[in-house]
Amino acid sequence: MIQNLRLILIIMGGMAIIVLLLHGFWTSRKEQSAVFHDPSVTKKKYQDGSDSETQLSDKTNIDKPDFDNDVPFECTYTKYDSFNYDVLIPPDEPLLAYETQQESHASCSAQQTQTTQAPHRERETVLVLNIAAYNGTVIGGEDLWQSLLQAGFQFGDMKIFHRHLSPTGGGPVLFSLANMIKPGWFNTENMTTFTTPGISMFMIVPSYGDAHQNFKLMLQSAQQIADDCGGVVLDDKRNMLTPQKLDVYKARIYNILEINNGT
Repeated sequence: MIQNLRLILIIMGGMAIIVLLLHGFWTSRKEQSAVFHDPSVTKKKYQDGSDSETQLSDKTNIDKPDFDNDVPFECTYTKYDSFNYDVLIPPDEPLLAYETQQESHASCSAQQTQTTQAPHRERETVLVLNIAAYNGTVIGGEDLWQSLLQAGFQFGDMKIFHRHLSPTGGGPVLFSLANMIKPGWFNTENMTTFTTPGISMFMIVPSYGDAHQNFKLMLQSAQQIADDCGGVVLDDKRNMLTPQKLDVYKARIYNILEINNGT
């Protein structure tokens, strides 16, 4: 009888220990779940991220240069909300508009290098100018469309605008213009409601005719479009365009032409 009672007590004690262990494990899991799903933690992270975005968007405040413009162009500014746009194309990332052309030129250069066994030298370069809207505003599609037509641009291949040798669209392309934000192209059917924080102009050197004159024409077009649409001309890194940077562009043109002329 005593042995049976002892066995019963041992079994009951073991069950009590198991119950205590299960209760402790369940309590621990419940506390961890509460920590990971604390709304205040999520809210704090979201607020921190919003503050970071605000600081980033307000980091650059560029004054508009005083370009000469005989015929003023009316432009309506629209408040720019960065969260309504895709991520801007990074300055170092090749524009979608000329990726295909670059790949074709690079393939040709690679074949020539393998044939001659000469040291690799770049035989082309891409010069980029950006036109950015004033901080907190956007470039309106209707204003941009009118300015591009006045500057002699034609909508064409790759759904972007091109400046041909002739302003009417005849002859080879001298330089092109793409949307600064991805995917880079335009939809002419919604230009009246279209807005963008900026656009990018680019030309490939060597090009048809005088590359120096073509770049000068591209710079003049960029200045005119910036005046028409309420923006500022920036360099390929989206910094303020300076005389020193213009000298860099000219040197790049000169070096590429030297290489292609075999000097």
